Amino acid sequence: MVTVDTDAFKVGDIIEVKLTDGVKVEAMAVKQEKDGMIFCLVNCLPNTYRMNDTRTNEGGYEKSDLRKKLNGEILNIFPAELTDMMTPFNNGDLLRLPTEKEIFDKNRFGECEGLDVKQWEPMKKRRNRMAFDGTKDDNLQWYWLMNKARESIPDFSRACYDGYSDVGGAHNSFGVRPVFKIKNGETKPGKPKQERMVTRTVSYAKGEEVVYYNILYGFGRQDVLEKLYHYEQEEEEKAK
Repeated sequence: MVTVDTDAFKVGDIIEVKLTDGVKVEAMAVKQEKDGMIFCLVNCLPNTYRMNDTRTNEGGYEKSDLRKKLNGEILNIFPAELTDMMTPFNNGDLLRLPTEKEIFDKNRFGECEGLDVKQWEPMKKRRNRMAFDGTKDDNLQWYWLMNKARESIPDFSRACYDGYSDVGGAHNSFGVRPVFKIKNGETKPGKPKQERMVTRTVSYAKGEEVVYYNILYGFGRQDVLEKLYHYEQEEEEKAK
């Protein structure tokens, strides 16, 4: 383990963590807060999870089965050297889901969040809103968001494999990208891996990770690359 002061973290940095079950995951720094840096897994955990065992969103995320699993069996596979560095969120949890606004900058389907909630800077790029399923097959994955859907009894917000927002029934199984906060002034495992994030982005642009996307839409490789390029150009223009 390399000891580094967390004050050196910058939004966009990526750390690699080996879970107790042997799975290696990456987490991206997405927002600096007064008491620490918020991280979100780059991709989903290998398993999929239901928000609730029954087809309801009653009680929202706070009363959901998935919240219990996140801070029980899922938290238990994170190494102690990392969990010791975490600081709890306002509800006392060490792990949570991203919210719809943190990923997409607005609440299209989910219950509205406060004006103080902003889209995480890395999520302004569509590629960072997309996530793989954490398996060796590297398929793109739908994943849960915290917000229960408005005017819908069974649904919660989710992010689609293509980086856009959607909803899904609470009893269905989707991916999970856990979010945690490392408190200021602590040490962390590994070095910030900004260069790894850049490499991954470039590799994707070169077509090295577009196989699933290609098969799904039936486009040729060059067509996919051109579409990805135009998507990025459009997002950069919107951000200006």
